[in-house]
Amino acid sequence: MFGMPVGTIAGYFYFDDNKFIRTDFLNENQLMLGLNQRFTKYC
Repeated sequence: MFGMPVGTIAGYFYFDDNKFIRTDFLNENQLMLGLNQRFTKYC
């Protein structure tokens, strides 16, 4: 995962976020919807 985009929740602290590219979402629901859209593009 190093250097790759990772879905995260805006405002949350991640102790290792310097090792990946944050892709912030407003809440957990928005994160799940965003991940769903990302994966359905490639199916």
